[in-house]
Amino acid sequence: MASSKTMPKDKGPHVACVACGDSVPTATALTLDCKPEPHSYCHACLLDLVKAAIHTDTSLFPPRCCKKPIPLNLIRPIIPAGKLEEFNLKVEHLSMPNPTDCYSCGKFVRTENITGDEARCVHCKKRTCIACKKKLHAGLCDEDPHVKLFLDTAKRLKWQECRVCKNMVELEIGCFHMICRCLHQFCYLCGARWKTCKCSQFDEAHLLTPTPGQNVEAFNPGHGTTPVCDVDEEHVWNPRNSGTCGGCGVSSVGRVAECENCDIQRCWRCINNRARRSGGSWPSLLVLG
Repeated sequence: MASSKTMPKDKGPHVACVACGDSVPTATALTLDCKPEPHSYCHACLLDLVKAAIHTDTSLFPPRCCKKPIPLNLIRPIIPAGKLEEFNLKVEHLSMPNPTDCYSCGKFVRTENITGDEARCVHCKKRTCIACKKKLHAGLCDEDPHVKLFLDTAKRLKWQECRVCKNMVELEIGCFHMICRCLHQFCYLCGARWKTCKCSQFDEAHLLTPTPGQNVEAFNPGHGTTPVCDVDEEHVWNPRNSGTCGGCGVSSVGRVAECENCDIQRCWRCINNRARRSGGSWPSLLVLG
């Protein structure tokens, strides 16, 4: 009766492949230090295992025998030269806990092409957000676990988000007119563009003393019933002998002015150096003391 095993044709030492059962020369086989006895694989069967682990069933990656990973440095010498780069790329892709593929062409983006939250594809030149795996966007990504924790904190402390650049803003002291670093102006209470909502523009007590973890809804009982100035255009400043700036909280003698219309106080630095008009020009210099 014919045997299912291939009889050795070459002289020299042979081993039996545990996958196909063929007897092959030791030069074309890989013998692993398994227990209680070594296991050998012919190169053809080992390549089939590698292909399956990489392309068909990634749960087989890394390739194993007796539940132990087969060292990749033992596998690389038998990979055809034309397939070695693809093999190395797949190994890197499957070895990463959270790999990033280009949102546009689907190609894997290697770690060397990732900077911060940006993954740059070398194939189509598109940029992908590594958190949400979509097209790179400005501001915080809601899918980033650290950002989720941050947003939960922001919601609890009533911080406000700039709707243009998506950066978060915390009000410590001053009025509710926010000027983001992107120069977008908005209401701290509701987030709407400045002067388009009915929220109060400031709370007198909050201009003087910041309250950590405050509920800003408590500052909006009248929905605009308190008479205030547009901080960009309408203030009429009068020097005071002393006072506390409602913009930066600095207490100063001879360097604070008070608006004769709405009674808020600002130091010379906030008036001259911080506040910008909506048209982009600086307010007239005010020299006090």
